[in-house]
Order: sequence, then structure tokens, then C-alpha cells
Amino acid sequence: HDISAVCSMYVPIPFGGTVSRVTSVIAGAITGADVVLTVKNSSAATMGTVTITQAGSAAGDVDFLNPSTNNTITDNDYILVQGDGGASSHVDCVVSIVVEHT
Repeated sequence: HDISAVCSMYVPIPFGGTVSRVTSVIAGAITGADVVLTVKNSSAATMGTVTITQAGSAAGDVDFLNPSTNNTITDNDYILVQGDGGASSHVDCVVSIVVEHT
């Protein structure tokens, strides 16, 4: 997804468990401002945020969140990742989610 625009990414989760890590990587340097990704479960409860820092950013920068609340997911559920669109330049971002089977 392009993180220069406000966005909502719905990520399907086929098997239930506990979300232990949410990781992002960007495809280039961002300009403008930091980008904040808010991670929520399907009940709209926030697991936390991932901040992609603008200063010194470059392709391949990795940021992550280790959620400790609202991170239990059931089979065939989804996780919502919302970006605030802080960047003023078009940069793609990929998010991966680790769910540990319980």
C-alpha cells in the first residue's frame, strides 16, 4: 500500500492464535512526516502502533510492534492496519503479521 495516503488494509487470518509481531518494510525514503500504522483486531480494539520515521528513512527500513493486548485472533478472522498518510511522497509499504497458534 502507498503510505502517502490514508489507508485501511484488511489482512485475512485463516488460523486463530496470538499475534506476536507486526512488521512493516518500506520501498523507499519517505518525505513529509512520520507515518503511523494503527493495528486493530476485527472488534476494532487497538493492538498498538508501528511508527515509520521519516528522518533518515530509506528503502528496506523495517519497523515492528510486539502487541501484548487485544492480540487474540480466531479462525477466519482479520486484522485491520490503518495508515495515517503522513508521508508526502508515494512510497509502498508491506506489512507482515505473525500469529502463533495456541
